[in-house]
Amino acid sequence: MTKNDGREVQRKLRVRRYAERTRQVAKTCSYFCFGWAGFYSWRRAYEQDGEARLVNAKTIPKTAQPDTT
Repeated sequence: MTKNDGREVQRKLRVRRYAERTRQVAKTCSYFCFGWAGFYSWRRAYEQDGEARLVNAKTIPKTAQPDTT
């Protein structure tokens, strides 16, 4: 896990705690600039597998396009 991954995990945990405390997911997501669908997705993943699932997936690099000239 990289330094940025750790920050993202801590941010998601902070959002989760805030949502639990306020019991208002929509307002929490708005305040922290999260989409509510994404919130529910990673909250469910966290409940199943813990912090390891809160790390953002690496992007897949685009393949090189063939030169058509």
